[in-house]
Amino acid sequence: MRNSILSQVLDQNARARLSNLGMVKPDKVKAVENYLIQMARFGQLPGQVNEQDLIGILQKVSQDSEKKTTIKVSMNTLEGRWDFSIKPMHSHL
Repeated sequence: MRNSILSQVLDQNARARLSNLGMVKPDKVKAVENYLIQMARFGQLPGQVNEQDLIGILQKVSQDSEKKTTIKVSMNTLEGRWDFSIKPMHSHL
């Protein structure tokens, strides 16, 4: 069913691009596929998604799921040593 929906909403070039990307970034492809299936189920896709549309969706997913890390460095003046803390911050779709 999943492949059937995707073959209906993606044109041939978009399917090829998504397939190629799946070889190196399977998690990103899964997120885009889920997004497209959800959009299709709710009738929010005006027509087939072409390669340019897919590129825009991929860029949005990349921005939304970008991982950010903050590093805090401070000097402990009482003990004369440096303190480091590294904290990952994740954005969600």
